[in-house]
Amino acid sequence: MHPTFRRMGPSELLPRYIFAESLCARRRVLEVGAVASTGGESARFLLERGARVVVACDEDLAAVEAAQKAYGGPTLRFRANVYDDLEPGSFDVVLVADLAPYVRAPTLLEELARLVSKQGHLIGGLRNPGGLALWQLMEVEEGAPPTYGQLLDVLAPHFAHVEVATQSPLLGYQLAFERGEGLQVDGSLIRGGEAAYFLVVAGQEPARSVDPTWVQLPPEPLAFTRGRLDEVAQRAKGWEERTGKLKEVVSKLRAELSDREAEVASLKPSLEVAREEGARLSAQLEQARQTPQAARERDELSAKLRRRELEQQVLQERLSDAERRLMQQRLEMEDAQRAQTEASVQVLAAQEAHRLERARREEVGASLEETRERLTQAYAQVRDLQDEISNLRIDREKDRIAADRAQEQAEDRRRYAEAARERELRIAGQYSSALAAVEHLKD
Repeated sequence: MHPTFRRMGPSELLPRYIFAESLCARRRVLEVGAVASTGGESARFLLERGARVVVACDEDLAAVEAAQKAYGGPTLRFRANVYDDLEPGSFDVVLVADLAPYVRAPTLLEELARLVSKQGHLIGGLRNPGGLALWQLMEVEEGAPPTYGQLLDVLAPHFAHVEVATQSPLLGYQLAFERGEGLQVDGSLIRGGEAAYFLVVAGQEPARSVDPTWVQLPPEPLAFTRGRLDEVAQRAKGWEERTGKLKEVVSKLRAELSDREAEVASLKPSLEVAREEGARLSAQLEQARQTPQAARERDELSAKLRRRELEQQVLQERLSDAERRLMQQRLEMEDAQRAQTEASVQVLAAQEAHRLERARREEVGASLEETRERLTQAYAQVRDLQDEISNLRIDREKDRIAADRAQEQAEDRRRYAEAARERELRIAGQYSSALAAVEHLKD
């Protein structure tokens, strides 16, 4: 595969850097996740396009070491993707090659957001499953990236402003005079294809406007994709042939399985007849043992019984052998069916990789739009519920204050009643003393 059109290679990243060149000029730039895919050339490109200082990070330590030896210098450094020793706000621009891992793990995105200065921006791309990227001409995409809504949900807590641009492949010809000015692009022939990437520009302040940019790529590497397509077609043809052979084997195994089942079904009645004959001969032998005159008949019956038992044993062994063969045939047929299923799946995968299904992209786009609408409705419902919860909290606080006041009033009344009761007891005591004094005077 030519390195220009590999995934996250120069054909994907350098057009983004050209698009955001005005944001990176004379700024401190951190590049994340592009050293291994570009060999350090993308970081050197940023420095050539006017960045003041460039630090490129990647998890591939071998690629980092090789790039440091090839391009490292006082204004261009390569290092592992560990950010503990970097101070907050160390960079004006943080360029992330692929935002998908950071959307799946928001704590990693929090580390990158910490490094962006107050006037800086985080710029990154997220693959749009509904669109087509140039690297898909030579590679098959594995797994589904996160959705556009998930990306916005992860960025919103860290950045006040999030702007989204699109990155689409431009396949065609440039028609212009030698000294012609301006560039016109007519997209009527692509029939409304979707963008390959969502390009996010996030920061605490809105980014200054950036004009639409069309970047020409070298056509020579695309000449080598023909062999890749032929290889995929040849592989699909091989899987189809293998599937046909497996189908023939499965048909033969099914026929043999039917024959074995028929043989087992035919042996079972014979086995039942032999068992009945053995039981009947055993009963005759018991009856013959009761008469002393029938020794010869008893011996003959015993011989017949032994022969029947031997025949029954032989039939039982044949039945067991047939059942074992039947089980083996079933296992072989299941293995063949599994192999056929795997071959069919691989054939379908090869066919899916070989052709582009516009209907699937449209369906994904429709479902994405529907999901966006549902997400917007859900956000509105969440806001309504939050308002309702706030109102309920206010009402609950008012009720609690009223309850506290009522409790205080009840406490005051209880204290007043106790004081009145004490006065009443005191007056009753005085009254008793007065009565006693009156009785004493009467005496």
